[in-house]
Amino acid sequence: DAPQPGSGKGLLAKLVFRIATGTHAEMEIFPRDNDEMRKKISTILVSSRPVVCFDNVESIIYHEALAGVLTADRWSDRLLGTNKRINIPNRAVWIATGNNIQLGGDIPRRCYLIRINPNSGRPEDRNDFRFNNLEHTVLHARMPIILQLLRWAKAWVLAGKPAGALRLG
Repeated sequence: DAPQPGSGKGLLAKLVFRIATGTHAEMEIFPRDNDEMRKKISTILVSSRPVVCFDNVESIIYHEALAGVLTADRWSDRLLGTNKRINIPNRAVWIATGNNIQLGGDIPRRCYLIRINPNSGRPEDRNDFRFNNLEHTVLHARMPIILQLLRWAKAWVLAGKPAGALRLG
C-alpha cells in the first residue's frame, strides 16, 4: 500500500516473486466479484504458482473466496468447464498492491499490511537509489538472500520457535 503511484509497491512485489522463483513476476488483475475471484484462485492454484500478485487494486479488498484461500491449507472447487471437483494444496504467497488500499470483511486479520511512503510529491522522479537496477541486483544476489532467510529460520527454530506479538487468522 502507498499514498500515491510510483512509490515502489509493484517493485517490492516483483522482488518477492524474483527471490522466491528466480523468474519475472506474473501480475494479476484483481477481480471485481466473488465468483470471478473463486475462478481465478482455482486457475492459479492448479498452475502451482508459488507467488500471486494482484497489482494496482482499486477496490476494497474483500471476497469470501479470497478470505477463504488466505488461511486454507487446501482449496476445493469445481474445475472450470467441467463437473469435476479439484482439491489442491494452497502453498502460494498472496500479494496485492494499490494506493490507499482498503480491507474489508475478514481480510484484515488474515494479512500483513505494508505501507510504503516515499515522502515525495513525485516519487517516480526519484533517482538517488543505492542500486540503479534493484531487480537485477536482487536476481544476482538471490542465493545469498535465500541463505540468509534460511539462517534466520534456523535461528528461530533453535530458539524454540518463539511466538511473535502479531496474531493472524
